[in-house]
Amino acid sequence: MLFKTRWWDYSERFMNINGRVCLLNSTLFGIMSIVVIYIIHPIIQDIVMDIPFTALMSFLSAFTIGFGIDCVFTVLALLRRKQVFQKVQVQMEAFKKDFEAESQLRVQEAQEAFQEWMLSRPDLSERIEEFQSSLENFSLEAKKHISKAFPERHISTEIRNIVADGKLALERRRLNANKQAEYCELTNMVMIQDEKGNVLVQNSKNPNGYTLPTGHIELGESFVQSAMRDVKEKTGLNVEQLCLCGTKQFISSDNCRHIVFLYKTNVFNGIENEESKWIPLSNIHDYKLISGLNDVLEVFEGTKYNELYYNAQYQLKKY
Repeated sequence: MLFKTRWWDYSERFMNINGRVCLLNSTLFGIMSIVVIYIIHPIIQDIVMDIPFTALMSFLSAFTIGFGIDCVFTVLALLRRKQVFQKVQVQMEAFKKDFEAESQLRVQEAQEAFQEWMLSRPDLSERIEEFQSSLENFSLEAKKHISKAFPERHISTEIRNIVADGKLALERRRLNANKQAEYCELTNMVMIQDEKGNVLVQNSKNPNGYTLPTGHIELGESFVQSAMRDVKEKTGLNVEQLCLCGTKQFISSDNCRHIVFLYKTNVFNGIENEESKWIPLSNIHDYKLISGLNDVLEVFEGTKYNELYYNAQYQLKKY
């Protein structure tokens, strides 16, 4: 509590309690305690009893003073380490903020240049229409007999990204003709909770930390269907009776509105995959979460807010 650090974590061990104790380590401690009490301690006791009382008290006093001095210096060293770490963390956050701002500016400039190039090429219209037709055929084929014959199949991430990028490019080109319109990207996030009060999370690599199952809504797909499909693909579970708790919105550097629909359910079946993990909702803040997930959890509570909105300056407002 003093250093706000978990010095050990048994969360990945079998039969653990909040990551603080687990069956294996507790068993080993029990076995070694028996060895110490019944084997080692009698030998040490006989040796100690042969030492003169004066010499024993002198040794004990010196040992206690030495232990106290070592403890003080250890705490001081940890406090200095904490200050250095906090300074480094502040510097890293400042560098990250500057880097993100500069990179977003460069990306926006590149996107604007690409859009101008597209508008200067009227011959691309026919090719883009053909591409849109191919995308529609792709969506139709995905729902035919192959889906029925192989219900557990997964379309590769590379193909999904290509289709999603193509749809977004077409949408942006369409909206360029209407300067009053805005383009948006629709996604969902689902909180799955069991009867023990645990929630299913996944360890995200970028950004780093635990998050809830998320996914994109595809063209022509209902919001609920998309959430159920994404949960199946990401976790291996089938979910039902999704309850819409609220939304999260933010504006990206390219002026795209991202809308995240937040669903919650406790009705599911199946076996979760290796990328998923159950953790207690009451202790979820003890784990490293992705940025912004703490605010999202307030919406899932359903007592204060229904919407999180980040404006163009990424300032958060809760409604």
